[in-house]
Amino acid sequence: SRGLPAEWSLRPGSTDKNYVITSGSTTSVLSFADNKVTQDNNGEYTCKADYGGDTEADTLSLIQNVRGVTLAETTLKKGTEDTTITCKVGGDSPQSVTWSKDGKEITENVADNTLTLKVGTEDGEEYQCTATWSDDKSLTAKTTVHVYAFQTQPSSVAEAFAYTASMTCETKPTKGAFLRITWKNGDSSLDWTDPNVVKTDKGNGQFTYKSIREVLLLKKQSYSCVAYATEAFSIESEKAEFTVQGVISVETHVNKKEKSTDCDSALIPLL
Repeated sequence: SRGLPAEWSLRPGSTDKNYVITSGSTTSVLSFADNKVTQDNNGEYTCKADYGGDTEADTLSLIQNVRGVTLAETTLKKGTEDTTITCKVGGDSPQSVTWSKDGKEITENVADNTLTLKVGTEDGEEYQCTATWSDDKSLTAKTTVHVYAFQTQPSSVAEAFAYTASMTCETKPTKGAFLRITWKNGDSSLDWTDPNVVKTDKGNGQFTYKSIREVLLLKKQSYSCVAYATEAFSIESEKAEFTVQGVISVETHVNKKEKSTDCDSALIPLL
């Protein structure tokens, strides 16, 4: 400035603790605390000098391309599908990006900065992504995988009218958590207020037909079980069908001469 110290206008939301300002007779220097600059410091900084009512100001923009490695803290994975996770690297291009598990480098199913977790990945496994630069400095990020799958899939049932049938759906234990489990009849969802749905203490689901009469009316229908880890992430079981085989028809024949009665029964299939 022209003979007077200048004042700095810090970026919105910042506090003085983030910066060190050193002022001389004609200069003012803003330095970042501990000489550490992160992407959070990006923004505009204004230096203003007041000359007895006459002010001059200059604004500078800081765009710091800071090195960084980012992975989601947890990765949600369907047990029946492959899942790709991406290691986000900031700053100048690293010399290499590597993946590891339990201290051992992973070389298969790796492309660029992505790793494909195949079917069979174990629940609770921790994966690491490490970026290394030409100056031998490196940064690492970790993610823990939560695998969601069914331990018991609903099975198709074919019953005669004289029986009540049930379908059971049970989830595998996971280090993650389920928000809820419900059933679908075709594309229509059933909830726990439905008298046919029974919820167990483990958070698993069981569907039971309410009565024999309802079984007869339902005839052949398709059901599946849906378990939600989040509102946006769910797994669906295989579809199972309930088929009513038929009802018992009884015909009685009376032999008057021998005074005997014969009873014939037949299973009549339902359409």
